[in-house]
Amino acid sequence: MKKNYHPFTLCIYLLFTLHSFSSISQAAGEQKMQPKVYNYTTFTSKASPSITDELIKLTPKAFQSHPEFGILPYDAPCENCFELIHERKDSSRMFVEKGSNGTHFYSQSIYGIFHYNENGYKISYDPRLRPVSTNLYRSDRQETPAVLNVNDRYSAFEKNGELFKFNNRIDLVLVKNNGTTENLGEANWSDHTIGDEGIYITNAWPGIDISISYQLDRIKLNYVIPQQLNYLQGVKNLVFTDHLQLPNGYALTQQNTSDLTAEGYQGKYSINNAYNEEIFTIGNAFGFDQSAIKENHVSFNYLYNGNDLSIVVPVSSWLALPSMVYPVVVDPLVSSSATYTSGAKSFLYNGAWCGLSGSCNYNLNVSRPLNSTITDVRFNAQYISSTSPCSCWRNEAAFKISGPCGVSPAAATTFWNCNSTSAGTCGASGISIFSETSACLTPVCSALLTYQIQNSYCYCSTSGCVASCQSMPNNTWSITVEGHTVETPAPASLNPNPCSGNVTLTAAPSYGVPGYTYVWTTGESTPSISVSSAGTYSVVVTDACGGTANQQFTIACPLSINLKDFGILKVGERVLVKWETLDEVNNDYFTIERMTELPDKWEEIGTVKGSGNSTETIAYTFYDNAPYKRGTSYYRLKQTDFDGQFFYFEPKMMNFGTDTDILIFPQPATHEMVIEWNGYDGEIQLYSVLGEKMEVPYHKKGSSYVFNTSQLSSGMYSVLFLVNGEMIATQKITIK
Repeated sequence: MKKNYHPFTLCIYLLFTLHSFSSISQAAGEQKMQPKVYNYTTFTSKASPSITDELIKLTPKAFQSHPEFGILPYDAPCENCFELIHERKDSSRMFVEKGSNGTHFYSQSIYGIFHYNENGYKISYDPRLRPVSTNLYRSDRQETPAVLNVNDRYSAFEKNGELFKFNNRIDLVLVKNNGTTENLGEANWSDHTIGDEGIYITNAWPGIDISISYQLDRIKLNYVIPQQLNYLQGVKNLVFTDHLQLPNGYALTQQNTSDLTAEGYQGKYSINNAYNEEIFTIGNAFGFDQSAIKENHVSFNYLYNGNDLSIVVPVSSWLALPSMVYPVVVDPLVSSSATYTSGAKSFLYNGAWCGLSGSCNYNLNVSRPLNSTITDVRFNAQYISSTSPCSCWRNEAAFKISGPCGVSPAAATTFWNCNSTSAGTCGASGISIFSETSACLTPVCSALLTYQIQNSYCYCSTSGCVASCQSMPNNTWSITVEGHTVETPAPASLNPNPCSGNVTLTAAPSYGVPGYTYVWTTGESTPSISVSSAGTYSVVVTDACGGTANQQFTIACPLSINLKDFGILKVGERVLVKWETLDEVNNDYFTIERMTELPDKWEEIGTVKGSGNSTETIAYTFYDNAPYKRGTSYYRLKQTDFDGQFFYFEPKMMNFGTDTDILIFPQPATHEMVIEWNGYDGEIQLYSVLGEKMEVPYHKKGSSYVFNTSQLSSGMYSVLFLVNGEMIATQKITIK
């Protein structure tokens, strides 16, 4: 397979005082980044194909034989969705929401690789372990498969059918202050739990646990000491020895001989083949506790003898320090360098490349769903902070993401990071940055969106920060753009029972790229049409990019009247019910009904004769001379045909007995006074305290009356409300 390496870097700004960074990291800690938690207990069920007519319709036939057709990748950006497998590229993929008929898209790109080639197909990477047999687990969905063998107590990478065994039959030796040693033997794996992402071994040696976690092209070992060990009195060093097993022709070499000292080697190792090509790397070994004291975050010496690689952990000068806060972690890392997704291909800080006063920015191009309105943009990210060669915590490695509209987080002193004062891995999954980086985007037919990760910050209390103490592993930063092409509501059935009147059908397109054009089955091209007979009506909506959607209406029976308006008004001590029809067919009469809060029952209060058949606008009125005045009442209109069929229209509400539907603001008024007189139709008058009627100019604004009070003197005034010359309410106001 062709190798494709890229010189990635991630710049780290070196801040000059710890105090100045503390405020930054505290603010950034609010940005939802979380320490990585590995699954050591459960195995998720293996994904099975979900192939529906919808997916078959959306996928070209040539791609339906793909071995992953209908299978949703484990790290997909959506749950109730399909992947359009024919859209797979090395670094991008496309999904559609189930039931959307292909209108609701998720377009995702990654700074790295999503897929690898196998038998002519692009296959999704998946680093999760799967049971193969009793106590044997593999992660095959990567170019260097990973292995966990519990019976033989090792982890491994596989290449060309050969195993490279790491964490193999590890043993622990105590080196005492008097020069003697005590061998605690091989790690005991009997008390363990296993899950998708690795194994956790409790009491591998007394009071010392082991975790081995699996990620894409990486196997990470931690020695975990949950609490102080009493049996370490008089012990100088702990020596953990990994009995590596490498195939013939491969050798372990030091990457940088300048890291070699009399006490050991503190750099990285490479496993190279006979052609001196790097196949795997073993990272620096470092340790940290939970004290938030940087001096407690240190690097350890390696000792190498044949295929035995040992880590030397000081006890008296480190582990036994009074300031140590448990649990304490010893943390090496093995990475594959032989694939597209190599851990060596990561964003790394390098002062010579970035410049301490500049920034290193890395662009990620994402294809927006064609002909779409964008509704969300989310990101995934992960980075590792280590204590080697300098001491950096997770809250000191931070970044921003910029997009077409701005930067996230938007605040100048806020960044994406972890609020964690320890080394380790931090991550974010599915965090929305739409409002900050993409909300300004208008719908367009096609475009390529560019997002940029920038500005990693680190304050290090030690020299050597010009080398990498954080990295953002490749294949961990991705952007997902969610969008919709033109959509219309689901088919609607209109079933008046019994039928009467005409009905207006209105197309309701959304998303896509406005403006829209309309073609109805009736031949009309307006957004709305009026129909008077039963049947199925549909409209094809086309957006500005040529995207189409169909909206359908079904009317089960003919309608008798086309109602233009129906309303109620309070007039003095009566309630006026009024309505208008644009046309009528077979219309006998109208019934006016009323319902009060008590007894919660509709009652007939009058009828009005209809016009039979008409094509003209006709106005009708009815007065309720004895309305309900103690609270809320409701009025509704019933229309009855000559053949006895009838239809009810939407009821209207009236509150007769109070003036709570009168609202005057502001109080006191200065230049303007706004009066809302909901449900009323009448006259508003303004009087001074001396009874003088004030002529105040006003205008209607929606349902409100806006009075110009700038020429009035300060003081108290009375506002009178009249209907048909009869005062129905009054209120006091203050003009300032």
